[in-house]
Amino acid sequence: MKKPKGILMDLGSTIIKEGDFNRTGGTERLLQIAHNPRGATAKEIMEMVEELDAEIRPRRKVAMMEFPTQIFQRLLYERFGVEFHYTPFEVELEFWKASFSIGLEPGVGNAIDEIERCFLPIGIVSNSAFSGKVLTWELYRQGLANRFKFIMSSCDYGLRKPHPFPFLTAAAKLGIKPDEIWFVGDSLWEDIFGALGVGMTAIWYNPHQLQVEGAKPHMQFDHWSRFGELLRRFVR
Repeated sequence: MKKPKGILMDLGSTIIKEGDFNRTGGTERLLQIAHNPRGATAKEIMEMVEELDAEIRPRRKVAMMEFPTQIFQRLLYERFGVEFHYTPFEVELEFWKASFSIGLEPGVGNAIDEIERCFLPIGIVSNSAFSGKVLTWELYRQGLANRFKFIMSSCDYGLRKPHPFPFLTAAAKLGIKPDEIWFVGDSLWEDIFGALGVGMTAIWYNPHQLQVEGAKPHMQFDHWSRFGELLRRFVR
């Protein structure tokens, strides 16, 4: 393993801890701010959501392509004649705020402190149907957004991990060769397999201490308090 010159991280279940996803709550919030001349109900809209999801979700994974929330919402709400006097980003953000309960993975703030003490740039590469602007908003709320050089969401780039393009684009944005980057993530398929495929050092955040066959990470850890120890072995 090489000494890293930069760090890339996944976001969901790696940096942020995602609580329950209350999609109905998000739908109800959007109806509160909408012009709804036909009187569409949250129940009616949720039935259409399930139909759309059944079409889109499996294709996202197989094709490694993203379907942005803003497009999903437009396709969905125009079907019911629902209009918003808000920008698409504002609608997306209102849905996010009403749907998710978000915290931080234990110890991640201290781990980021340690990375900064090593003078290593950090970027985020996330598989998300939500835009980078929404993810940035959440990280500002958590007090972390200014710690990262950039935040890439698959929503804005069209392709999902483990496709190599998001990894290689992130490396170019850091200005560092892939084999000099450590990629840290919780998903063996999306993060570890993808990072290994472009020659990055793959570090598996494995808080549940899973035993899974398949892509072999270079290293793994089960709590962010241990990441600093791993990093110091190579940087100092």
